Amino acid sequence: MKAIWLIFTMLVSTYAMAEPEDEIKGQICVMALWDENESLRLIEMVEQIHEKFKHNPRVEILPAAKAIKLLGGSGYVGKQAVDLERLWGIYQQGYIQSYNFEYQQAIESLEKVIAELENAPDSPARWDLYELANIYLGISYFRSQNKQAALKAFQRVLRTRWSMNLSKKDYPPPIRKVWREAKDALTGFPKGSLSIETDPVGAQVDIDGLGMGQTPVSIQLPYGRYFVKIADPVSGTISRWIKVDRSTVQVRYKTHFEAAMALHLEYPAVKLPKGKVDLPSQWWPWLGSRLGVNYIVLVKEQMVSGSSSWSVSLVDLERSRVFREGWLEAAGPESKHMIADAADLADFLITGRSTQRVTPGSKVVGGDTQSAIQPGLKSRPVKIGSKSDLGKDLKADRRLEVSSSRDADPSSQTAGKRPFLRKWWPYALTGGVMLAVGIGGGTISKDFQSQADDSPVGPDKTSLQQRADTWGVISVVGYGLAAASVLTGIILYHTYEPATAQPKAALWLGDNALGLTFCGRF
Repeated sequence: MKAIWLIFTMLVSTYAMAEPEDEIKGQICVMALWDENESLRLIEMVEQIHEKFKHNPRVEILPAAKAIKLLGGSGYVGKQAVDLERLWGIYQQGYIQSYNFEYQQAIESLEKVIAELENAPDSPARWDLYELANIYLGISYFRSQNKQAALKAFQRVLRTRWSMNLSKKDYPPPIRKVWREAKDALTGFPKGSLSIETDPVGAQVDIDGLGMGQTPVSIQLPYGRYFVKIADPVSGTISRWIKVDRSTVQVRYKTHFEAAMALHLEYPAVKLPKGKVDLPSQWWPWLGSRLGVNYIVLVKEQMVSGSSSWSVSLVDLERSRVFREGWLEAAGPESKHMIADAADLADFLITGRSTQRVTPGSKVVGGDTQSAIQPGLKSRPVKIGSKSDLGKDLKADRRLEVSSSRDADPSSQTAGKRPFLRKWWPYALTGGVMLAVGIGGGTISKDFQSQADDSPVGPDKTSLQQRADTWGVISVVGYGLAAASVLTGIILYHTYEPATAQPKAALWLGDNALGLTFCGRF
């Protein structure tokens, strides 16, 4: 009976563990995969797929606003939607108020300008306004008998513009005197070290709108919060707020990755590297580290001869593989068509079931496979939620760019298309048949043994005993083959990987140790 119970629990555990293979477990982030066109229509499709996931109880979706903030990393600037022309108008109002001796009203207007400038788009005009607003704010404070506040306003400009002076033509002697006092006091302020490195080197660094040279840059700055812009002529621009304090602040940026994060819209997007049509797989660990999710959905629009199609890829960041991939022809240009397309694509990504409209795999255009994922690349697994420093991955990144001839063909990695010998049910069925042989053999063996025990000594007793022993051996072999079949099925089912994976083994114990499974990848 113990052998029967063990085989039964193995069969049950095999069936129970077969289901999660096609399930999505963990949080998902939906992202647009942008080319040089930066289509807003693509962002609308991302929104629709995001909403479909959001209202499906089977998946957990990462909110778009949180995803954008996480992708921005430390010092994320945020959406820069402030109208700079409007702020210039408010500044003009404060300027006139200060000349009309309405200092309190001028202070309110100019403080508002400075506060809203934090979310203004970066440009020379922004920093011109920053300088003037702080200067006239300092003048207004000084005229209203608040010298300490005036010094602070002047020092916000002087902390990065040490050599700046006020002209005799535009400013009276008392204001120029306070300006010099602010400059002298700033030299005694505690300073912290800021070190900025990029890969590749040679990116232009601006701090609070003032050029500081090319990376690597190391500079001493008074304690405070600074706006840092790093511009690479090839990769693009990175903007971050960085706080300088008593500890040395060291920042390292992979410019082609950081600049690829398009974070100024309602939903996150990644810009493809220039001249590329695929997302490099070595970016997966970085995305996983930033987002802390288990999966990302990459949405891409393809235009061929004026016809539009949508491609989606569900990437398992924990195992560094494409979990599902499919595409469909766009139903039409209107929003109602996009909603229908998004519903079909979301259902496919969640369930893995293809429909008449959704084709599993990647689309073939002009004889070339167009995939959202770069084929033939192997990524190392990423520890989800880890606080890795992108700068520490610089050496590892080079290893990730090596392709392997053993990598599986991405077009054969669609969900639900596993080989026959990698399915669980043939082994469960074989195990069941062998279990029946074992039970039957044991029953017959016991019957012959009972007859042999009741027979007198002689040829008949010897014959009955031999039959009992033979059926006993058949029973043992049946039980053994049943166990071997079930264990083989478990191992072959759970070691099957459509994409390459890192070797690992795991021992699983079910509730109350009723199920026992050993699985590994070889």
